Amino acid sequence: MAAVQICFALQGEWFAQKPKEKQLIITAFKKIHELKLCDHEEFYAWQTDRKEKTKGKQKALLAVFKFLSEVKAKNKPIEDFDEDEDEDQNEDQDEDEFDADAQPHFIK
Repeated sequence: MAAVQICFALQGEWFAQKPKEKQLIITAFKKIHELKLCDHEEFYAWQTDRKEKTKGKQKALLAVFKFLSEVKAKNKPIEDFDEDEDEDQNEDQDEDEFDADAQPHFIK
């Protein structure tokens, strides 16, 4: 949880100093992620924490929202592979083979 506290410290200092310069907090969050001080789960913990009362949370969230969304997307878990489902899809594909010479028909 030390990483979450780093996020709160950055948030508080940024808000106290230059809350209108959003790029500062974005750069700081990117840097702590790059240095592996804070991963996507810790950013999420900071984002969803409602107990900590450090000032500037809403403004910081708005500033770093795009970055957090990108981090989350990059770390999205891959869904489990279901072999039975894959076999069923292959059977359907075999039945519905594509005919390049077929003329399109429209449903009226």
